[in-house]
Amino acid sequence: MLITNEEVISIAFVSAVEAVNIKDSVIMNAQLTYIKPALTLPLYIVVESDPESYPELITQYLKPCLSYYVKYLAYSTLFIEKSGSIGLIDPIYSVTNFTEIRQASIQDSLSIAQNFEKAMVDYIILQNSPEYQPPIPPVVTGRLKCGFYI
Repeated sequence: MLITNEEVISIAFVSAVEAVNIKDSVIMNAQLTYIKPALTLPLYIVVESDPESYPELITQYLKPCLSYYVKYLAYSTLFIEKSGSIGLIDPIYSVTNFTEIRQASIQDSLSIAQNFEKAMVDYIILQNSPEYQPPIPPVVTGRLKCGFYI
């Protein structure tokens, strides 16, 4: 994995969250779902196998991006699962009991992650990384009518 649960917490969380509550499976899911496609497969393989060769990319861009995607994926669980007899986020001192606020917080995490992803890809392009293969946009032909191209 490209980041530890402790790093995720230090980058993306303000509230005290125990490291055991950020599962490796969530980190790996975020890494495979968001980071791998953003880097493209050739660059992802190189970064994962030799992270020491990409210190600025990883520290300044990838880890913040990945941290917020992990937060986005883990947030709902953190609000509802229990740790012992109390919730992971103390309901007495938190406004997260309100569904609208909780949903806005989750969407904010996604927006932050997407902003970091854009900055990361911009950085990769600016560095002219030979392993990066920009995605080819789909070819659009004809006119869209009722959800179909004619």
